[in-house]
Amino acid sequence: MSFWETHKNALAVVGLGLFVLLVGYFTVIRPASAASETCRQAIAEKEKKLADYYPELKDPNNVHRMQTIQDVQEACRTRHDEYGRQLKQLKDRLRFPFEDFEYIQKLKSQERPGIYLSSTYTDVKFQLHKTAMDRNVPEMLERDWMGFSPPAKSHLVYKTPADVPAVRPAGSEPAVIAEEELRKLCLAEQVTQLAINAGISRILTVKPLGKTEEAATRLRANPAYKQPGGKEPEKIVEEYPNRFIFNYPVSAAMIGSPEAVMKFFHSVRQEKRFLVISSFRIVSREDRELSADVVGRMRPGDVFVEISAACMDFKEGETKYAPPVPQYVLPTGPIGA
Repeated sequence: MSFWETHKNALAVVGLGLFVLLVGYFTVIRPASAASETCRQAIAEKEKKLADYYPELKDPNNVHRMQTIQDVQEACRTRHDEYGRQLKQLKDRLRFPFEDFEYIQKLKSQERPGIYLSSTYTDVKFQLHKTAMDRNVPEMLERDWMGFSPPAKSHLVYKTPADVPAVRPAGSEPAVIAEEELRKLCLAEQVTQLAINAGISRILTVKPLGKTEEAATRLRANPAYKQPGGKEPEKIVEEYPNRFIFNYPVSAAMIGSPEAVMKFFHSVRQEKRFLVISSFRIVSREDRELSADVVGRMRPGDVFVEISAACMDFKEGETKYAPPVPQYVLPTGPIGA
């Protein structure tokens, strides 16, 4: 038998394979190679334009790759930790330093908070009067300038809200929390001391008011947001369920020269003091709104000042309510389902 007759089937298979390869090359591989070359050229042009903004693109040895999910998660954790650190620093700068007052620290060790509150109140008033006497202005503080006083019945005073009995006798008087009363004393002492340091000639009243509580808020993505210019905003305000801001307002009335008043305002608006001034009123000695009693205490050139300010504190406690669960809409199109 001839060579052809012996190997014709194998040669036929080889010929068919070469034909398929040629057809595939000219119909698929060659056009795809041309398209990929076009894409490479387009990428090279874009890379040249971006090189001015991203210097790392100019390094020929630099390997560019997309971030993995692990990389993105690690970057998010790093940013979250950094934002948490910055938030803690900001809170430390904004909050009023109640813990810096020694009588606040000693409250925990007191067995009779009512008596301790009364004695501390008396001591603070005495020290402030002594400071005024040392500056040769004994008339600086009015007799009852501090606009509150401890309760006469010491048995009604408890250290903290947690110490108040869950069940109390019917008709009993409201409980007094020593911790909150001492915080009021801190505010009154701070305002009085700042006024003395500023050179205010007379402090008529310094009255701490009841604290107010509000939930801290944050912005989050609005699940109902659809497109710019629509009715729904892109971000909505959401309350934290376990983070709270406590505002401690205080009002004061005093008399002094305009220079002393401005110095007092400047000292009040400092970190760890009274960052919020809600209102103030400055009236000259010639104003008819003032009573004769107040005018009699004023020297020529003095002004009468009323101010309402507030400091703040922050607390993270137990969740008071369940936060709303966002209802996200799945995306559609080539990326979504």
